Amino acid sequence: MEVEVLDYAEHALGAGEEATAVAYVEVRSHGESCWGVGIDPNITTASMKAVLSALDRLGVDVLASAQPAAAAD
Repeated sequence: MEVEVLDYAEHALGAGEEATAVAYVEVRSHGESCWGVGIDPNITTASMKAVLSALDRLGVDVLASAQPAAAAD
């Protein structure tokens, strides 16, 4: 699966130790682009959630794409 990140932004909700990270990602896959949002205390996790959110909105089945191809007999 080919995915291109077109834009990325992040910010925090709250302050200090209790802050929650919010990530916004615009991705392109299969010639279509879409935005996704991820929210998590960890910015890396929030970013990955944002990518998965965008792909889900595009209708990309990430789990099916991650499966190895069946061997030809």
